[in-house]
Amino acid sequence: MQEHDQAASSALADAATMDLARGVRPQQVVARLVDRGLPEGRAVVLVESILQATQDNAGSRGTRLALRSKHSRHMLYGLLWIAGGAAVTAWSYLTAEPGGKYWVACGAIVYGIWGFLRGFQGWCKYRG
Repeated sequence: MQEHDQAASSALADAATMDLARGVRPQQVVARLVDRGLPEGRAVVLVESILQATQDNAGSRGTRLALRSKHSRHMLYGLLWIAGGAAVTAWSYLTAEPGGKYWVACGAIVYGIWGFLRGFQGWCKYRG
């Protein structure tokens, strides 16, 4: 019976670790663990220990690769927001009457620039 409990705990810890590596917020990971039957106090302790271990091992190659990949996605999404904002602006300008009004999707473009720079900063931090 103890082996089964240990295997179940290990599976929960592995799932929590993968969720955190994918960028799921710690509160959501705790909620998922509670939904899977782990008491809330133990779930909080487990998530905190995983986060601490991740910080302690931030120099390990696997952790750097996972973090670099996460930040690469931020860069990609930022570029997609920039492209989408530019496309909406171009479409609006090209379809406007001469001298008429058109939209400039500056919110999407600025959000994309912010996302790209945020991702680039993290990517640079973990690239080495």
